[in-house]
Amino acid sequence: MKAWVSPTAVVGKRVKIGAGTKVWHFANLIGPDTIGADCMIGSYVQVDPHVSIGDRTRVQPYTVLSTHSLVGKDVFIGAGVVLTNAKYPPGKRLWQTVIGDGAVLGSKIVTLPGIKVGAGAVVGSGSLVAHDVPPGEVWYGNPATFRYDRTEYDRRMDEAERSAP
Repeated sequence: MKAWVSPTAVVGKRVKIGAGTKVWHFANLIGPDTIGADCMIGSYVQVDPHVSIGDRTRVQPYTVLSTHSLVGKDVFIGAGVVLTNAKYPPGKRLWQTVIGDGAVLGSKIVTLPGIKVGAGAVVGSGSLVAHDVPPGEVWYGNPATFRYDRTEYDRRMDEAERSAP
């Protein structure tokens, strides 16, 4: 299935978009970027140059993926997330932020430059991520700190889904 791009989205000439991906209204993909297959790029998302997004990743509206961000496969990024890259703006030196496969980032998170969020990790909404988050751990707060592991997160999510009306 071919990718779908909203007519109001701005997509640079050197952006590669995988099959089945949807790019919604007013998204801005500057390029050169690589967006995997079966992804969703929400409205008003800013994807700066030299960003890579893995297959089946969902990026919710109003998110900024700064230059050199590397986002894995099967990642969920909530609305209003900002992956920063400059420790001393407006300096020229940029640090890469890495989000591992299967990670979950809630809404309104800010990562400091150079942060790594490990595979399967979860960062709770509203967090400021000032330190690397190891794989399979759940962190939240300002600054974000370890709370429990992914197994406990999945148990709580399953419980919440079963009790939903």
